[in-house]
Amino acid sequence: MTTDSGFGITDEALGTLVRGHYILSDGERLDDDYYSLTCNLDGRAVGFIAHSLEPDTVRGMLPRLRHVVDQHQALHRLAVEAIVNEFSEEAPSRGEVIDALRD
Repeated sequence: MTTDSGFGITDEALGTLVRGHYILSDGERLDDDYYSLTCNLDGRAVGFIAHSLEPDTVRGMLPRLRHVVDQHQALHRLAVEAIVNEFSEEAPSRGEVIDALRD
């Protein structure tokens, strides 16, 4: 897959969301029907996909995406705690939650 940097949507905080494309062996070009972005969050590459072909629609999603990126540590902790609580027979200890966060 390759991307067209000239056809991206740039956000100062997040970077540039791009539409990728593929060139088939017969030379036909297939464009992705979404915009994508990869961010580095705590040393991990995290991909985001905005399922829209409309740049204005994608721009409308950016405030929520910025919020998710800004709050990713708190959201990660909430998700881990929810999973630990769901699969524990009794209230998990603080140590169990910390171990789960490391996993």
